[in-house]
Amino acid sequence: MAKLTGQCLCRSVICEVADQVVYSMKHHCSDCRRATGSAIKPFAGIAIEKLRLINGQDSLMKNGGDRAHAVHCARCGTLPYSLVG
Repeated sequence: MAKLTGQCLCRSVICEVADQVVYSMKHHCSDCRRATGSAIKPFAGIAIEKLRLINGQDSLMKNGGDRAHAVHCARCGTLPYSLVG
């Protein structure tokens, strides 16, 4: 199975996920615009259990609650993933 890897801008956070995208969307609500600093937040829906943090657990900053939150790199602000509830 193919794996998708990503990293934040400062390369502190590195994550890997199975290439099993269930859906993809672009969202433009005020929360998504604020989280990304952009007009839209493009994302792909993949089960959270398939996400593996390779590096940077100590560099993560979570904004939101247990059911839905955005996770940013505390050093550079990159949004490596979010949980949608």
